[in-house]
Amino acid sequence: MKANEAKLESDKRRLKEVLDASESRSVKLELQRRTLEGELQRSRLGLSDREAQAQALQERADSLQRQVADGERKASTLQLTVERLSGALAKVEESEGLLRDKVQGLTEALTQSSASLASTQDKNVQLQKALTACEHDRQVLQVWGPQGPAVGDAVESWPLGAICGCALCGGAGPVRRLASERRVG
Repeated sequence: MKANEAKLESDKRRLKEVLDASESRSVKLELQRRTLEGELQRSRLGLSDREAQAQALQERADSLQRQVADGERKASTLQLTVERLSGALAKVEESEGLLRDKVQGLTEALTQSSASLASTQDKNVQLQKALTACEHDRQVLQVWGPQGPAVGDAVESWPLGAICGCALCGGAGPVRRLASERRVG
């Protein structure tokens, strides 16, 4: 019995050690379980945050895709507008070229007309001088006859302002000079 008691005591100690080891292991496992539950909770919170971030990023990506699509539509519209404006500009430049050519032609025509007008005015002045000379000669012929005044005729007998129209004096000399040169020459 003593041997049995010692054996029981030994078994009791061994069982107590096993129980203590099991309890210690149980406490450690409980701590590990709680630690793992905390980590799981943190992971769930982190996952929740990441899911919220992923959702926000997805919404942002969708918004950016819509903006890109809108931008592409606007760019397409602007490209059509630019093409239309380029066509209109080409037409305006062509019209401008035609108008420049027309203005140049009109300027040349105006220059020619001005030159022609100046020439016509010069001819008109010459014709007026010739008409005045002819009128003068007519008056002289009416007053003095075809022979004109004699060399000794008094200046007072000439018509007032009588001017010669001959080529010898250049149309500026008095009638007496013309008459003198006719008789002398």
